Amino acid sequence: MSESHPHIVIIGAGQLGSRHLQGLAKIDRSIDISIIDPNQESLNISRTRFQEIPVNKLVHSIHYLRSIRLLPDAVSLAIIATNSDVRRTVIEELLIQKQVRYII
Repeated sequence: MSESHPHIVIIGAGQLGSRHLQGLAKIDRSIDISIIDPNQESLNISRTRFQEIPVNKLVHSIHYLRSIRLLPDAVSLAIIATNSDVRRTVIEELLIQKQVRYII
């Protein structure tokens, strides 16, 4: 993961998160992406949906992770795409462990 590009994180790789990932695949600036979900099947779905979009050389890296602790210390933008029952816990965990500039 590069420090020279903004790092965008999507937490939640289900229906909503995987669609956010498809949108980011079309971005017009250099970025690194991580998508996080404890469920491997959800990560697999996100990977498949990302691959449906034409390759964008501005997406310098994409990582499919199962834990927030595997992220770099600094995150430019976090998109929280979880169910409401775990959203608060996920946000608190993220903010305790990492420096996040913006959250959606």
